[in-house]
Amino acid sequence: MIKLRVVTPDAVVIDEIVDNVSVPTTTGMITVLNKHVPLVSTIKSGEMTVRKGETGVGYAVFKGVVNVRPHDKGLTEVVVLLESSD
Repeated sequence: MIKLRVVTPDAVVIDEIVDNVSVPTTTGMITVLNKHVPLVSTIKSGEMTVRKGETGVGYAVFKGVVNVRPHDKGLTEVVVLLESSD
């Protein structure tokens, strides 16, 4: 499980536990699963997909940064900081 936080200057868009998240970065699309290695990367415009169980929800994302790091209780934390999101 992953603790996902997606933040824009206007609001916290997502703050929940998910199974995985796929993010478009300047070096290619990455999919973050639990226990992913820590990383920081620049996000490029595209579609971020958040999956819980069999359900996947797509979000349009624009310029930003993704930070993957260990979190409490064995979870992986993914923080996505965006200029804006739809």
